[in-house]
Amino acid sequence: MLLRRITKHVKEQNWLAVSLDFVIVVVGVLLALMAEQWMRDGQQRADLKSAEIAFNADLLTNLFSVKEVLAIAPCRKVRTRILSEML
Repeated sequence: MLLRRITKHVKEQNWLAVSLDFVIVVVGVLLALMAEQWMRDGQQRADLKSAEIAFNADLLTNLFSVKEVLAIAPCRKVRTRILSEML
């Protein structure tokens, strides 16, 4: 439909209509590209938010693991000393 209309305008040498058709096509493509970029940016923001949540959960797990290791370190040192004396 669009191609027929453009070829009709070219055959009639109606250059205003040809240029208007060209502008309409270019604007349509630009709008489609902008919409795609907007959707991609939204997806990246959502991915970043989920990664941030996962990262914070990992940090919290690591913090508790380090606190646990630090809490039992003196006991392990004593137990290791006792075992080395037994050998």
